[in-house]
Amino acid sequence: MQFNGDNSIHFRFNILIKKTNIFCGLIFVQMIIIFALLLSGCTNKTVDENKFVKIYAEMIIAQDTADYALNNFKSIQDTIFKRYGVTRVEYNATVDSYSKDPQKWENFFDKAIAYVQTLKKQIQPGQSVKTK
Repeated sequence: MQFNGDNSIHFRFNILIKKTNIFCGLIFVQMIIIFALLLSGCTNKTVDENKFVKIYAEMIIAQDTADYALNNFKSIQDTIFKRYGVTRVEYNATVDSYSKDPQKWENFFDKAIAYVQTLKKQIQPGQSVKTK
C-alpha cells in the first residue's frame, strides 16, 4: 500500500466536513427545540369566559365579605383557583386580555355582576358561598 499524502489529507478533510455537518445539524435541532419551548412559555393560556365569570365573582365576594389580611386573601384566591383548576398566571392573563378590549370587558363585567347578584340571592346571612 502506497502512502499518498494528497489522498490522505483529502480523506481526513472529508471526514472533518462530515463531522462538522453532523455537529451543526445537531446544534440546529437543539436551537429549534429551545426556541419552541420558549415560545410555548410565552403564550399564556386564558380561562374560558364562563369559568372566568365565576372565579371573578367569587373574588369580588371574598374581597367584600372576608375579614382578611393580604396573605389570607392570597390564600383565599389560591383556594378559588384550585377549585376551578386555574393558575394565577392563567387568571392574570385572562384579566389582561379582557382589559385590552373595553367592549369585551364591559360584556364580561355585566355577566360577572349578574352572577354575583344571583349568588347573593342564594345566600342567607352568615352562610358562605358554595359554587361550582
